[in-house]
Amino acid sequence: MSRSQRPWDNPDFFDEDDNDDWMGELDPSEFIFAVVDNEGEGPVVYICPKRYWDDEGHLWDGELGLDDILPDGLHEVMDATFMDAEGRDADELRDVLEQAGFIPNNAFQNFMAKTQ
Repeated sequence: MSRSQRPWDNPDFFDEDDNDDWMGELDPSEFIFAVVDNEGEGPVVYICPKRYWDDEGHLWDGELGLDDILPDGLHEVMDATFMDAEGRDADELRDVLEQAGFIPNNAFQNFMAKTQ
């Protein structure tokens, strides 16, 4: 089975009508994550397509369509930005995301920590 084009593969030429195709095919291994402690509000999770990070070096700011593959308790508060409804700390969230198949990335972690 061939992989459908994702919006981050070529944002300038992506056809919005293809959403149903790619959203149903997503795999956590396509994404990197960073967990940043946000004082007073708990940790914030950032998720970015690995391909986009590798090509562009910054956070994807569009729809990711991760609802079907996110660990329970995480909810999107902004594009590519998630909070945890279960009160887990940063280390617990990192473990849960890795167990689900998302990929930790030190450079992305450092980049997102600097934006806080």
